[in-house]
Amino acid sequence: MTDTASHDVPWIAIADLHGHRAHFNALLGWAEKNLGPDVHVCTLGDYVDNGGEIPALLDELIGAVGQLPAGDG
Repeated sequence: MTDTASHDVPWIAIADLHGHRAHFNALLGWAEKNLGPDVHVCTLGDYVDNGGEIPALLDELIGAVGQLPAGDG
């Protein structure tokens, strides 16, 4: 069995976005600045609920899947 996860790259898990795209992007900016531009991001759900940016957040998350290297999405 081959381990496909890179142990040389930092990971950050983000949960409970609740439609708050601006907060999500601020956290991504912090992660890139403090953990490096190659940081891996894992979102854990609760994408919609009460935030005012739900459609934009969903569009951004769906678009991010298209940027994954082949075999990762």
